[in-house]
Amino acid sequence: MRLGSGYIAAAFTKRIPITTPSSQKLRWLLFFALAALALLVRLPQLAQRPMHTDEAVNAYITGQLLAGEAYHYDNVDRHGPALYALAVPLAWLAGAKDLPTLDETTLRLGPVLVGALTVLLFALIVPETGLAAALIAALLWAVAALPVFYSRYFIHETLFSATTFGFLLGGWRWLNTASLAGAALTGLTAALLLAGKETAVLSFAGAAAAVAWWWFERRWLRNEHSGNPAPVFIRWKAVALALGFFLVAVALLFSWGGQNWQALADLFRAGPHTLNRAAGQGHEKPAAYYLQLIGHGWSGRAFLVLTLFGAASVAVDGWRTFRRPPRHPLALRLCLVYALAIGVIYSAIPYKTPWLALNLWLPWSVLAAVGAAALWRSARFVAVRAGLVLGAASVLLATGYDTRQWVFCKLDSEKNPYAYSQPGEDLLRLQEFFSAPPRQDAHIAVIGADAWPLPWYLRHCPRVGYWQPGQDPGQADYYITLPDAAEQLQPKLPGWRPDLYGVRPGVLLVVWLPPDFQP
Repeated sequence: MRLGSGYIAAAFTKRIPITTPSSQKLRWLLFFALAALALLVRLPQLAQRPMHTDEAVNAYITGQLLAGEAYHYDNVDRHGPALYALAVPLAWLAGAKDLPTLDETTLRLGPVLVGALTVLLFALIVPETGLAAALIAALLWAVAALPVFYSRYFIHETLFSATTFGFLLGGWRWLNTASLAGAALTGLTAALLLAGKETAVLSFAGAAAAVAWWWFERRWLRNEHSGNPAPVFIRWKAVALALGFFLVAVALLFSWGGQNWQALADLFRAGPHTLNRAAGQGHEKPAAYYLQLIGHGWSGRAFLVLTLFGAASVAVDGWRTFRRPPRHPLALRLCLVYALAIGVIYSAIPYKTPWLALNLWLPWSVLAAVGAAALWRSARFVAVRAGLVLGAASVLLATGYDTRQWVFCKLDSEKNPYAYSQPGEDLLRLQEFFSAPPRQDAHIAVIGADAWPLPWYLRHCPRVGYWQPGQDPGQADYYITLPDAAEQLQPKLPGWRPDLYGVRPGVLLVVWLPPDFQP
C-alpha cells in the first residue's frame, strides 16, 4: 500500500518513469478501475431514450445482416460497415436473429463497451504525458457529458473516436521507433477509420499536419538542444506493410468478407457526395458551433480553460526546441498540432452535428489534462494547492451534475445541447398502440418522404408498407402520414379520425383511425 500511495503522489508532482513491474501493474489497475467507472456510468437505462433516426437506420441495416442479407455499402446516405461488424456478433450473443428480435439495449451495448474500453487506451500515453495527465484525461472521457451521451447512441462516432485514438497511437509508435508493428497497426486502424465513416479523410489530414511538424522538428530543425534522437528514416518495407494492411482490411470490411465486391467500387465513388454533404445539406452551423457545444455549462467552460492552458504550455515549450531542451516530449507537440488542425478543419466545414464534436474533444481532453497536471506542478505553496484541490473537486462535481442532467434527466429536452432532432416519447406510445394483438397484424400504410425512425417502431408489424407523397397506397387498415403527405390523404378518408403523434420537435405525424375503430 505504501508503494501505491507514494507512486500516485509522485505522479501528481512530476513525470515519473513507468518501468518496474509493480508500477506497471498499479498503472493498469488504475485505468481498469476508470474503465469500470465508465461502464457503470454508461449502462443504466439504455432503453429509456427513444431511438434517434440515425440509430433506427443503423438498427434496420443490422437486422438485415442478422437475417442473412449481404452488406451493401451506400455511399450516398449511409456510412461504412465497422459499426455493424461490432453490432452483429453482440446481437447473436443476445439471441437476436432479425430486426423484430432486436432491442435498444442490445444495439446500444456495443458503443457502451467501446466507450468504456477506450479508457484503457489512455494508459498507453503515460510515457508521453505522465501518469497524472493520462489519468485526468481518462477520467474526463469516463464521466464527461459529451462522451457519455454519445457512447449510449447506436451511431458510428464512439467507435470512430476509439479507432482514431488507436490510429494516432500506432502512427506515433511508427514515427518514434520505425517499427513494423507500428506501421501495421497504423494501416489497420486507418482502414477501420475509413470503414467507420468517410470523414476519416479529415482525421488523415490532421495526422498529416502532425507528421509535417514531426518531419520539420526531427529532420530539418537539426537543433542539438532539441533532446530528440537522430532522425528516423522512413523504411519502404514499413510503408508497404502499412499500405498492405490498409488495403486488405478495407477490402474485407467493405465487401463484408468477400460477399459484395461492388462495395469497393462504390467506395471510390463516395468522394463527390462527401464533398456535397460537407456544404451543409440543412445542417449548416457557424464556425464557433463546436466551441460553444464543448464549452456548454460551467464544467464545459472549465474544460476549455484547461485545454487552452495545456495547449499554451505545450506551444510555448515548443519554441524551446530552438534554444534548449523542451520540458514536454515530442508526442505532445504532435498532439497539439493535430488538435489545432482537426479543430480548424471541422470548424471550417459548414456541415456540423453535435456528435462530430467527439473528434475535437478527444485530443483536446489530453491537452486539458496536461494543463491540469502542469497547474498542479507549478503550485509551490500549500494554500495554492489547497485551492487547486477545491477547484478540481468543484469541476468534477459540475461535470457529474451536467452528465446526470443531460444524459439521464433531460436527455430529450429541447434545451439539451447534445440532443439533436431527438424523437419524442410519443413514438413509444405509437409502438405500444400497434404492438397490441388486434392491431399487430393490421395492414399499415405509411406515407411520407422520410419515414425514419418509424421502421424501427413498427418492426413487430409484418404488414407495413411505405410510400412517397403522391403515390397511392391502396387499401389499408391504418394510414400514417407525415406532414408532407397529410393533406394529400385526408380527402380520401371520409369519416376517418386523425390521431396526432410527435416525431421530433416541430414534426407531427397523423395516424388515421378507421370509422369503426374501437379503443
